This record gives sequence, structure tokens and C-alpha cells, in this order.
Amino acid sequence: MIRWYANGMKRFLLAIILTTTPFTWLAAHPHGWIDFRVNVLIDNDGQLTGLEQRWQMDPFYSLALLEELALLGADERTEAFAMMADEIQHNLTAEQYNTDAWIGEQALSFGPVEVYELREENQHVVFAFTLPISEPVSMAGQVLKYQIFEPTYFLEMLHEAKRQEPIAEALTVQGPISCETRIIPANPDPKLVMEAAQLGIDEEGEHGLGRYFADTGEVRCQ
Repeated sequence: MIRWYANGMKRFLLAIILTTTPFTWLAAHPHGWIDFRVNVLIDNDGQLTGLEQRWQMDPFYSLALLEELALLGADERTEAFAMMADEIQHNLTAEQYNTDAWIGEQALSFGPVEVYELREENQHVVFAFTLPISEPVSMAGQVLKYQIFEPTYFLEMLHEAKRQEPIAEALTVQGPISCETRIIPANPDPKLVMEAAQLGIDEEGEHGLGRYFADTGEVRCQ
């Protein structure tokens, strides 16, 4: 999903796919995935202040990276996680953290991410961060919608699910006002599905293709 994916993660995934995947699967796309959770932050004044996100990398990438890190000592391992987290944070800035959000017709802009961490959880690599809203906006009587996607669709990003249903923790709200949530699955045009399926192992789609395969999170507040 990003320049980090385009450089580091994409090359890493490509190497894994080429050495572990049957040849007949190589036309499949995307080449990896991220399961994410979003916690919508609303302050005591009822204003939307940020989107707290947790991105869980797919098990194949996680396993390969954790096996490499296991060769390091404890201090080196901690340092490696911190350095990778800094690189991810830096490179995601150019793509607004792969996040589009809007209230009504108003697109939201984001401030710099200062709280972030890369860590291991249950044998998965997880990147967690808080994406601040640059100008907090009242959520009273409003509907927030957002999409999180890797623009080229090299990696698929979806709300964390179990048995193809989003888990309760996939979209939550933290704040003093009453809000309802729902996750709307993507319904891409079959032509776009075919376009994505035809991309080769070393190819990525046009910038923006990932949008059409993205869930839409919705938060409706009273």
C-alpha cells in the first residue's frame, strides 16, 4: 500500500511469491494484503479529531520478516522495528496514509502523524498510528465516510474480518456522542476486476485502481 511498499515491501513480497507460489498463480492480483481496524476519535466537544488505525500485514509477509528479525539480538530487533516504523511513517505521508475521508461533500485533510509504532502481535507484523484531522469538525448530526486503500492495488486493504464478515473491532468510535457504524463492501465493475487479474507478478495497476476495491467505513452520529 505507498512508497515504502513500492520500494521495500513490494520487492520483499515479490521475492517470496516467486519462490513459494506455483507458476499458475502468478497472474493473481493483488500480491498481498493488509487487514485494518479503525477507531474514530471524537473529543469531549463532539469534534472528530483523528482516525486511529491498526494495519495487520498478511501472514506470509509477516512470517518472512519475523524470521529475518529473529536472527537479531533483542536490542537490534527493537532498533530494526523502530527504523522500519520511521520509514513507513515518512513514505506514507505522500499518499495521505492511503486514507480518504469526507463528511458530506467536504473532504477532510490530515495533519502530520506523530504517534506510530511497528510491532509484532500474534505472529503478525502490525503498523499502528493515529492520523489526526488537520481541522477538527463537529460530528453532531453528521456522517463520516472513509476509504483506506493502496492506490495501485498491489496490496489489498480491507477491514479485518472473520468468515468474510468484518469483526466488531474493525470499526469503532471513541467519544461522548452516540454514533452508528457500518462497513460497506466494495462492488467493483467486472471490467476492473478483469483488469486487476491480468496484472503480472511485477506489475501494478494505474494509480487510483485500489479505490474501486476498497471497503467504505461509515459513522453516523446523532
